[in-house]
Amino acid sequence: MHLTLSYLLLLVLLAQPALASIVDDPKSVTQQVLSETMSSALSPNQLTSSDFKIEWVGAPIEGLQVSIEDHTLEWTRVWEVIEIPRGFLKIESQADDVGQVAVADAFQPLLAGGLNKIPVPLISGSQHNPIEIKIKRGDKVLKGKLQVRFAPKTPSDSPRVFTDPTCSRLYVEVKKITLPDDQWIFIGCRVTGLVGSEHRTSVLQAFVYWDNGGSSIEVGGIDTPPTSGSVWPLRLSPAPGEVTLKAAKGEVTLTYKIRENYHYGFLGAGIGPYQLQFTGGGENSTSIIANPTLYGSLILNETVKLVGFSSVTADSHMYTDTGIYLSMPYATFLDRRCSITVLLGAHAIGFAQTGSSYYLLWGAPQGFEFMVTDFLFKTFNLTMGGLLYPEISGKAYSNYWFRYGTGKVFGELNAISWQESVYNTPYKVSTIGLSIGFPITGFL
Repeated sequence: MHLTLSYLLLLVLLAQPALASIVDDPKSVTQQVLSETMSSALSPNQLTSSDFKIEWVGAPIEGLQVSIEDHTLEWTRVWEVIEIPRGFLKIESQADDVGQVAVADAFQPLLAGGLNKIPVPLISGSQHNPIEIKIKRGDKVLKGKLQVRFAPKTPSDSPRVFTDPTCSRLYVEVKKITLPDDQWIFIGCRVTGLVGSEHRTSVLQAFVYWDNGGSSIEVGGIDTPPTSGSVWPLRLSPAPGEVTLKAAKGEVTLTYKIRENYHYGFLGAGIGPYQLQFTGGGENSTSIIANPTLYGSLILNETVKLVGFSSVTADSHMYTDTGIYLSMPYATFLDRRCSITVLLGAHAIGFAQTGSSYYLLWGAPQGFEFMVTDFLFKTFNLTMGGLLYPEISGKAYSNYWFRYGTGKVFGELNAISWQESVYNTPYKVSTIGLSIGFPITGFL
């Protein structure tokens, strides 16, 4: 029954269409800021709505009072990798006024003689975030334009430059910062692989949101307007590993480290001391042994990977545990800093008994991984996971791990326990130990 339910779940998940991790239409930044149904981003700083003001562009419309409402700032996630704030614009109109406000390609009617609250992206500049008002008074139609302006109440001790957790594994850092107090920057990252003549090459996609930086910034020495809403998408090659951007009164240099070769496959290894307890076939022993482990993964599409592991004990039992699993994202939360991944697949256990043959047993424990990125330190991730087959007819398996480190080296605490009968002889084996893991090579 347990196996049947596991494989039914596997078939259902595989039948779902793969969700490609792609960037939406770059012309819709302001729309996305307002269309997110609930704020999904954590505040990267202590900015509040009082750090933004609203001002007329050109002549104001008489009789209208406008301001940004206090305590309404919240952060939204755009293109999955950028955080941009939004808030409420307050407009107090006269008794006989009728009209509308156009923001982010949508229109909101105004209440005559009342207090109107209009959601607006807190993006500076009318060229990036135009807010247009039309008022009808008698036979006249009055037109006006507003813009948001970042004007912090208190100076910052350091330049306001923030990077998304997506940048950590690419070692993206911001250096040589010259930034006035009325500007701030947020950077999100992705990496893609493009087929070249010799190998697949990594390309860094850096999305730079530069608020109050002006109508253009200098990229490669050339004045460059944003694609939309103060966002400048950059595509960067592995070399030289840095890029300098200049705006009005501001300059930053981004440094990054991405591999020249972009591989779909990965191999790594781990080694460390383990305690092995073996019970069965007239034997009951406990020993300290070396336990090398081989890790592997293969990207199947934008969201699904095939992962595998194989460990073997360096003793007379030659106890092995080999598994192959589909790794599929299930949920992300806390601004994508935490993620849950489902593991569905099967494994095989092998061991030798003194005076007997080498036994090979198979099973289908299912599991999950929970990861916290940038835990305690940037680029360091904490991973907790497990594979479980509850005890059914004398057969059981559990495999739990705690892993901490970077993509280059990590430490792991691993505990495995299983029991099963072989030719009516019960066996029970458990291992627990620490190991150090490191990458070996990439392939494909």
